[in-house]
Amino acid sequence: DETRALVEENGKKKDLKDEPLKTQRFVSRKAVFGPVGFLGREWREVYNYKLNKQEKVEGREAYVIEAKPKVPVEGKPNYGKLWVDKMDFSVLKIEVEDQSLAGFEKVLEQAKSRGVKPAFNTIHEYGIVKNGLRFPSRTVFIEKYEGDSAVGFTQSKTEISYENYKFFTVETQVIY
Repeated sequence: DETRALVEENGKKKDLKDEPLKTQRFVSRKAVFGPVGFLGREWREVYNYKLNKQEKVEGREAYVIEAKPKVPVEGKPNYGKLWVDKMDFSVLKIEVEDQSLAGFEKVLEQAKSRGVKPAFNTIHEYGIVKNGLRFPSRTVFIEKYEGDSAVGFTQSKTEISYENYKFFTVETQVIY
């Protein structure tokens, strides 16, 4: 179950409960499945993986892995970079390349007509751990555009914090 609260809009504090997401470019669905979408068994034949440098994420040593499709795929799966914990191999963070986002071609076309280039940034962080599994803690989407000059502008920034997870156990008993 998901609840939303709008806490800030255009730099002004708000306190609106169950407010719909007010972005035109960004939709985040099922962030909890992000790691599986890149590393799941059915996707291993779709992507080429490249081990890049190592970095720290939230104080944890991590491998940086780049995942790109081997060939274009219908439905265009997301691609980008994953930060994988060196100790337990869990995914700490995913950064999705803007060209792989659904509808990016349309945005690119509109931006070109205005003389700018989109430079979107989508990051999913997995900082909540329960029973050895990581869950999304934060998603950030920045809609930025760059012009011919070095100066760009940020059109919007959407930040989603995942909190107050409700973990529960279901037990059953069979009586004959």
